[in-house]
Amino acid sequence: MDKNLKEEITSYAVDEFKRGHFCSEIIVRAFEKFTGHRFSVEIHRGMTAFAEGIGSSGCICGAASAVTFIISTFEGRTDNKEDYKNAFNLSNTFMKEFKKEYGSACCRVITKNAAGKLGFGKFKHCPYITAFCALKIVKLAKKHEWV
Repeated sequence: MDKNLKEEITSYAVDEFKRGHFCSEIIVRAFEKFTGHRFSVEIHRGMTAFAEGIGSSGCICGAASAVTFIISTFEGRTDNKEDYKNAFNLSNTFMKEFKKEYGSACCRVITKNAAGKLGFGKFKHCPYITAFCALKIVKLAKKHEWV
């Protein structure tokens, strides 16, 4: 099941990039496709500026940011008296896994290192990093029964 899901998500991410979507947008679209959950149009719009390291600044990876956003959507708090530890723990664990896999959470650094690690040129690695992130968040959603 995991191998098939990984292949499906990777194929989906690559196709969505070819259609012109950004990494952060694809995370939300993939989450919807593979979990059945629907986000509002405002959430979809909100994902646009996370791309290319937040507005093309090269800072934190847009796909990683989108995963953190979704974690917080389901585990975050609506009141300052509510517990935040699960949201923090899940986000922290994801970021550690991401940095272990790609050496950094910084889009600029990942892009610079992509040729050596993944054998691709600038931004050609993004669909595969996005697939990695999408698979992680879909698995989290199923494990924690968010959907």
